[in-house]
Amino acid sequence: MKRTAVAAGVLAAAVLLGAAGAAAQDAEGQAAPAQLGVIVVDFQAVMRDADAARSVQRQLDVMRQAYQETFFEIEEELRTAETQLAEDRTTLPPEAFAEQRRAFEQRVTEAQREAQTSRAALDRALERATDTVRQQLVEVIAEIAREHGASIVLSKGQVILVDRSLDLTDIALARLNEALPTVDVVLDAD
Repeated sequence: MKRTAVAAGVLAAAVLLGAAGAAAQDAEGQAAPAQLGVIVVDFQAVMRDADAARSVQRQLDVMRQAYQETFFEIEEELRTAETQLAEDRTTLPPEAFAEQRRAFEQRVTEAQREAQTSRAALDRALERATDTVRQQLVEVIAEIAREHGASIVLSKGQVILVDRSLDLTDIALARLNEALPTVDVVLDAD
């Protein structure tokens, strides 16, 4: 669904660019006929293979590894506390044990909440970084469409057969890499 929305957005941008070109007037002041140029770009391949997208993935991998290490330590602490709590059950009075159990359960709940918050922060950071790459790619494709007189841009995933001369994926990838070699993945401020 999201892929279709992105393809529709690229298509709409190209159509608008084509409409602007079609509104140009010839030397006699008459509106020039609309040109129906078509180009094809493998939007998903460019999003996957772009240097910026790869830099985002590398940064996220490092962040995820750091979170995993942190939460592994927390899990170990909780396992140790749980073992101690089980041992204390036989030696503590029921009220004291119940209080320690509540404190332990609260720590578990806090750890789960912290893990969920961290996952959500990573997801939001990924979404923002991916949106930056996607927006730049749309601008690159719009520029390529203008240069080629294209009023329609199709996503290669939506096309069954296409003449290779119409597939400008490699050009889009090269220009995106030039325009946006990296994107910083920024986590929400706590």
